[in-house]
Amino acid sequence: MFLLAAATASFSQTSRRFPGKKSEITSPDGRWVLQDVDRDQEPNHSIFLKSIATGKTRKVCDYGRGASIVWSPDSRRFAINDYAGSDFTETSILSVDETVPKIDVQDEILRYDRSLRERVTLVGWGHDYFGVVRWLDAQKVVVHHWGHNDEPPLGDFCVCYVYILGVSVQKCAHQPKGLDLEELCDRSAP
Repeated sequence: MFLLAAATASFSQTSRRFPGKKSEITSPDGRWVLQDVDRDQEPNHSIFLKSIATGKTRKVCDYGRGASIVWSPDSRRFAINDYAGSDFTETSILSVDETVPKIDVQDEILRYDRSLRERVTLVGWGHDYFGVVRWLDAQKVVVHHWGHNDEPPLGDFCVCYVYILGVSVQKCAHQPKGLDLEELCDRSAP
């Protein structure tokens, strides 16, 4: 029980959902702040990265419904889980260095997991979400893929992956189990 509480406490310090009561999240090293800016016009929400040292700010994304941020432990990268629609997400990993290309997490998982790519192509899913749940270190993230399809063969599903940035994707050794897999996976997302 203590280990779970300790992991949850450190995790909550480096992740946040937007929009929400708090409109910013500071990087673990305190050098960067991601700020949520809400407007009445499109795009309704934007996230900006600000350097504490220089005050320089740049827009990193726009989002509509909701988003969550997960900082890497070394503060060089952050994941944005954009809950873009009622039936999909857009999940990216960005760097504080704007010259580093953005990583599309869904594309990376589909690129490495051929069986998943074939099922997505052949079956298609009704509700299909990806989300970076946490960083294991500066180069590895845990990603959950969850959702449901009203048509067989899939039903509710939740699959856990470890993605090593630009190198590989592996299924987690221990997969989520339970009666309502979609809800279980969704609750664990930041």
